[in-house]
Amino acid sequence: MAANVFRLTAFSGKNVLFSLRGASSVNRLSAKVVLPTTSSIKALQWKNELHTSSPAKQEMFVLPKDRKQGAQHWYTERIVAVGLIGLVPLGILYPMQMVDQSLAVLIPLHSYWGVNAILSDYLWRPALPVAKASWLLLSVITAAGLMYLNVHDVGICKLLIMLMKV
Repeated sequence: MAANVFRLTAFSGKNVLFSLRGASSVNRLSAKVVLPTTSSIKALQWKNELHTSSPAKQEMFVLPKDRKQGAQHWYTERIVAVGLIGLVPLGILYPMQMVDQSLAVLIPLHSYWGVNAILSDYLWRPALPVAKASWLLLSVITAAGLMYLNVHDVGICKLLIMLMKV
């Protein structure tokens, strides 16, 4: 009886990660697993990260990750987003000073968080601090302008109503 033998081997550079050998018959299947060495694991991790610069230069741009703070920030972002969903129609139907002031704070905050995440994900790392500082300044100026509009002019909600009537 002829046995069809197969062999499956995975390599990481020069190191063998695992090797499976066996025959076509399930009863005669035997497998040999070679566990990876620490050097092969490090080699795999380095290859999967797709970095173009040296590790010493990359450490300069690594941000510390705190799960609790990240979860709290995500939760706060959701509260602001849901608040805006309710405040915009409320402000159009019943324009009030409280709704205007809430929108003057929440709209720039919501846009700041969104664009800040986009900048962090897609911008060239050395240009990131300047872009983030510029975006923070623009967001603060926007919030100040909206508050000025609320105090010294008609307010955000009445302005939106006037623009819709045009």
